[in-house]
Amino acid sequence: PIRFHSTLRSYFPYRTLKTAFVSVPGEELMAINEELTNFLREGLERGLPREQLEETLLEAGWPRDQVRSALGEFADITFPIPVPRPKPYLFAREAFVYLVLFSTLYVSAFTLGTLLFQFIDQAFPDPSVDPAFALEERREAIRWSISLLVVAFPVFVFVSRTNERAIRQDPRRRLSKVRRWLTYLTLFVAASILIGTMTNIVYNLLSGEMPPRWVLQVLTVGTIAGSVFRYFQQDFRNEEKTLSGSVLFGASVITVILAVGVGLFIIGPPMEERARRFDNRRVEDLEGIVDATELYWTRHSRLPVSLDELTAEPGVMMMINTTDPANSETYGYQAVDSTHYEVCASFEQESGETSSNSARNLWAHDSGLHCFTVEAEEIERNNN
Repeated sequence: PIRFHSTLRSYFPYRTLKTAFVSVPGEELMAINEELTNFLREGLERGLPREQLEETLLEAGWPRDQVRSALGEFADITFPIPVPRPKPYLFAREAFVYLVLFSTLYVSAFTLGTLLFQFIDQAFPDPSVDPAFALEERREAIRWSISLLVVAFPVFVFVSRTNERAIRQDPRRRLSKVRRWLTYLTLFVAASILIGTMTNIVYNLLSGEMPPRWVLQVLTVGTIAGSVFRYFQQDFRNEEKTLSGSVLFGASVITVILAVGVGLFIIGPPMEERARRFDNRRVEDLEGIVDATELYWTRHSRLPVSLDELTAEPGVMMMINTTDPANSETYGYQAVDSTHYEVCASFEQESGETSSNSARNLWAHDSGLHCFTVEAEEIERNNN
């Protein structure tokens, strides 16, 4: 062992070995790896055990992943001289795997942040925004975020676990140039998103944003971006994922599952969402019928007797839809007197008065058949 340590010291100065892996450019790194490979080849030729070679290099300051990668270039078989392993050309496959890995990571992190922001808006709504409009926008954002997470995050988990198993089997994969470039690109993207989002949050604070919303948004962005930084920092510094890295990964999985569950609870079951969309479509159709009646009243100074008469008016048929989207039944219409009429539809859910817009609340309805009374004179005055 003493003579072997002397050989090691003559091969590389100790101080050089301790600092060789700190910010090494590409060509210098290749030269060092070549020296490491030559050193291991000579040691194996002399019959030294692989474990002793590894321990000595680790003691000298070499990173474990580089040592194991260099040892992996030689087959562990008995032969008078070291037998090199074949080096398959895997650039295209590695590029595909890492592009899928990092792209799904980008999508998952961004959509998780968007989903958590919607939860913050749900808990602390902005009083300056119409509640009905904000609710609809929030539901739409939650649906898109859940859809992206349900697809992208499982792909990220699967590819990440598969890739880590491949690296454990062949440590040389850890030194992949594709992997390192995309990792640094991920850190750059995470930093850019962090800076941009924090700038927007500070702007919102200066514009009168509610303090609780602001604090929660800062914590959300900081936690997500910090987790990405921490995960890949450990990936660079350690040859294998540490316990804290595994805990971080597991916490991310649990967070995504809980976020998706809360989002589904907020937007409700798919059938309820489908019924709500149908009811919104019915309200839009009734509004169209009212607008067409307004046009008819303006032209003739009287109400149409029926929907058939209304749709026969030139230009009206292109403006309105007179049938229910779910069952194709015709909407109800009836002239009450010379200036009042009713439009009717069967709704699946109760709407309630959730909007601060009084005009929108005119269309508040219960479930089942509901009729709305409209005064024609009001329509004519609004146009004038």
